[in-house]
Amino acid sequence: RRLELLRQFSAVLLQVSIAELAPERLLDVICPYCRAGIADGNALVVCQSCGTVHHDECWAHDSQCAVFGCRGTTPTAVRVREPA
Repeated sequence: RRLELLRQFSAVLLQVSIAELAPERLLDVICPYCRAGIADGNALVVCQSCGTVHHDECWAHDSQCAVFGCRGTTPTAVRVREPA
């Protein structure tokens, strides 16, 4: 029983990760769901399947990637680096 719980916990930990992006990389990026700019200070996630950045709120609306043809359902949280 304990081993099974440990396996489940490990699987959850593998799904939780944070991508770090430079702010200049987000200047011209738009969210594929709402079509608004990404660099507006909202919480962000990136699709683990295709690498497309979404507003966290937009991803939560459908719980999947908004890019046509992508079947990604696992997001990675994005932390925007402070400008140097």
